[in-house]
Formats: sequence, structure tokens, C-alpha cells
Amino acid sequence: MKKRFSLSIVMCFIAVFVFCLGFSNQALAKEGWPKTTVNIIVGYNPGGSTDTFARLLAKHLEPVFGHPVVVQNVPGGGGAVGYVKTMTSKPDGYT
Repeated sequence: MKKRFSLSIVMCFIAVFVFCLGFSNQALAKEGWPKTTVNIIVGYNPGGSTDTFARLLAKHLEPVFGHPVVVQNVPGGGGAVGYVKTMTSKPDGYT
């Protein structure tokens, strides 16, 4: 009984949280973005599930953006090398 009550309380909090997200201010995107190629950095080897998902995402984003979306695989360190490459890349919104 306690487990069911706890679960219902958690679900209520989640529902309220999701409902409140609809009233938050939305960030306005810069007009005309993107103006060049968009890069997706994958911290794992090509052919894995993360790489497959990133390539599928890139394929569907290209027609929306009107610019190429390139997937870069940077394997090593269990994804740490890709993380470092992402964090040290220029914060211009294209990586």
C-alpha cells in the first residue's frame, strides 16, 4: 500500500512539473541559424547504437536546417575524449 501511495505521489509531482514547463519562457533562437555546417560529436566508435542514432538524427535534421549535419566519431576513454572535444569546441552553436 505504501509503495503504491509513494508511486502516485511521485507521478503527481512529475505531472505538475511537466504542466509547469508549458508556462516557462522559451528561448528565442537566433534568426537565420544555421548559416553553416552543424557538427554532432559522438564519443564512441562508428557502427554502435549511439553512432547509428546520431546519423539518423543528422539525416532528418539536414532538410530542416537546409545545411549539412556532420557526425564526427571521436572514440576513446569511454566517451571522455568526445566529451573533451565537445567542451573545448568553439561555443558557436554549431557543435
